[in-house]
Amino acid sequence: MDLMDFILNSPALAPPPGVASNFDNPSNQTGLVVSTMTFFLVLSTLTILLRAYSRVAIIRKFNLDDFFVFAGYGLFVSFTYCIYTLSRGVGFFVHQWDIRVKDTKDMLYYIHFSACFYAMSVMCLKVAILLEWTRIFSPHGISRRFSRICYTLMVINICFYTASVIASALSCRPYKRIWDKLVPGTCINTMILDVTSSAINVLSNIIILLLPQHIIWRLQMTLKRKIGVALVFGVGIICVASALGRLVVTVEYFQSPDVSYHVSAVGIWCLSEMTCLLIVCCCPTISKIFNESQLFSRVFSSLQSLRGTRQSRNDASVELSNSKDDPTPLVNTYRKIETGRGLS
Repeated sequence: MDLMDFILNSPALAPPPGVASNFDNPSNQTGLVVSTMTFFLVLSTLTILLRAYSRVAIIRKFNLDDFFVFAGYGLFVSFTYCIYTLSRGVGFFVHQWDIRVKDTKDMLYYIHFSACFYAMSVMCLKVAILLEWTRIFSPHGISRRFSRICYTLMVINICFYTASVIASALSCRPYKRIWDKLVPGTCINTMILDVTSSAINVLSNIIILLLPQHIIWRLQMTLKRKIGVALVFGVGIICVASALGRLVVTVEYFQSPDVSYHVSAVGIWCLSEMTCLLIVCCCPTISKIFNESQLFSRVFSSLQSLRGTRQSRNDASVELSNSKDDPTPLVNTYRKIETGRGLS
């Protein structure tokens, strides 16, 4: 065995003292990650299909935000493809000392491109959300100021995520050295770039989530709309939490030399965030299906009727209780008896 073969078959990271490398059957959580990925992929696909159905069969019109939504979904699928490919290779939550040097090339290759797909998918989905906001709230007399804020955020997001992808691509010279560390060249430390971009991503999610809230809750809405807004707001909170979780694990990822282990958690949080963004994008359009569907209309009508019936029963119970507790009729009876007229 020559020196190069020895290097390629060596552990990608020196194991801790007292720990031996296990290349054949390392401890992992690949099944958990694949199951999680499948769940998010199915949920996202159902969401995008419902949006497409609403656009084709009910609204019968496509807007610019639809282009960004479908582009974001396509990039999301590309991200999941990278995750699935990694699951067939080194796996997930595998310590780097249980991986050979020669196996890190494919791992780093798919990590790099999955990060690019993630950034561009999030960019498209956020632009779609902001475009949706401008169209939804424009009839309420606040279109100018609100639209300016939305369009400004769109430009900022497009520039930010595009710059992030370009900076990632330029982090090594030559480009191939990003995933093949045996290629001669140089690389910069991207920790500050990635942690900063993750923090800005969290802030961006919070701003987009809170932006329409003061408008939404001032509107007079039916029960169905209130439930819908509450659900979208709840998904938005999960989206912010996912971005925050990604920030935390990104810091851990750069603080530890065990790249293969900590990058797995980053991938899961990315999947969660993209799925939530996609749901938030599609909810306003999908709501048209619920509004047009007689089944859902009957369900909500039944809920409102049941609510009204319960309220009526409660009111009747209160009146009956008050009449039972009212001592006036009994006192009048005593007075009639005392005057001799009670038994006449």
